[in-house]
Amino acid sequence: MNAILKYHVRQLFNYWHHLKFRIRAEIIILFIIFYSFFTDKLVFYFNQILDYQDTSLTGLSTIVLHLLMLIVILSTPFIYFNLFPRQKGLTNLSLYPLKKSEALTTLMIYFVKYQIIIILIATPVFTALMLSTGPLMLLYILFLLCSSLFLSGLMVLILASKYLSRSRIFYQYFLFFFLYFVSFAIVYWTTYLFFYYTILVIFCGWIVLLRYWNARWQSWDHVLNRYRPVVQKSTQNMSKLTYFQFPSAIPKTVRPLFIKEILSHIRNKNYMRLKIISLFIYLIIMILVDIFYHEYFTTAISLLTILLIWEHYSHQFNEKYVMKETRFFIKVLPIKFYQYSLSKFFSEFLYIALILFVVLILTLIHGIALFKILNILGIITIFSLFVLYIITLIRIIFYDNPRVAGYAYHFLIIFTVVMSFSFYLVGPIVTLFIIIYLHFISNRQFAR
Repeated sequence: MNAILKYHVRQLFNYWHHLKFRIRAEIIILFIIFYSFFTDKLVFYFNQILDYQDTSLTGLSTIVLHLLMLIVILSTPFIYFNLFPRQKGLTNLSLYPLKKSEALTTLMIYFVKYQIIIILIATPVFTALMLSTGPLMLLYILFLLCSSLFLSGLMVLILASKYLSRSRIFYQYFLFFFLYFVSFAIVYWTTYLFFYYTILVIFCGWIVLLRYWNARWQSWDHVLNRYRPVVQKSTQNMSKLTYFQFPSAIPKTVRPLFIKEILSHIRNKNYMRLKIISLFIYLIIMILVDIFYHEYFTTAISLLTILLIWEHYSHQFNEKYVMKETRFFIKVLPIKFYQYSLSKFFSEFLYIALILFVVLILTLIHGIALFKILNILGIITIFSLFVLYIITLIRIIFYDNPRVAGYAYHFLIIFTVVMSFSFYLVGPIVTLFIIIYLHFISNRQFAR
């Protein structure tokens, strides 16, 4: 086995064995619940689709394959440009005289590492397909999905070594895959050769990309160095707002930490830009929905607001927007759990209050009845409070590992929402127990 591949496999097993037994048990139990629930649902839906006369086993498998491929393809360039440059492991390995195969293995391992969450989420899809269409279709999907993962990564590597402009790289990358998906759709709806078409494109892609890789592989580390983040210290005053300008009505127990959180958000240009752009795009979408889909406005505003809150607060686990807390800050300062958690909670609730105000204005302009407006605001408020409290607790539990905290956040939100909508009584009870359990764990983590 390749020494680098063997090293990363052992690293993965060592990481798992160094986790506490309680954490390993929690991960296994949650994954079993997630896996069994979604597998059962997907088997039911796949069998329903196959009952239609025009849907074949190959057709269903190919459509599911391309949906998974789309997720992988969309995320690959962002992984290369935003996550790869921050990896110390790649920096250290670039100092060694790697061979051509070792360099490619190293880069592909890191691509798979960041796509592993997508693969784990897709495991119920694989199982449901195997139960609905048979093991041969499952092998077909796994082979082509892995091939597309490696090919998309290899294409980004080659384009980055060929062009200096990042926008040009994105343009050519997405243009190629856009043309592929359009041509696949034409082949799928007009002929029965789509099964062979995908295999042919991936086979030709391997031949062309490996040829380019053989000519450019030695510069992989020099290319990556162009995108490494550079810390720049600004000499300008980022915000005229200071600690003493905040109103004295803020309770003294949470005042210092609350103001610290507010100032950290205001002085982070990236985070403020994200908030403004998110709200601006949301307003445009809601105006378009009101114009073109007037009768669906009530449903759309609830769903889109919930999606906005979920997507926006997923950036709480991105170090570009929110920095992780240091062990020194948590362990040394004389602060209590409720002070720390409430300051984080209410500092973000200000943005939620702004969103609720926007929803109120939009629904009043639309002419929705007051009772329905209160229902919409109530649903959004309950979901927002749940999301903010989950974020607060998870950031305390994984204060030194934002990426793992992000995985936990997305899993918990998806799991609890699906459970609550599928089981009206059991779902909310399970969600309540999860919140109580997370509160207990985060409190104990903070006390330590």
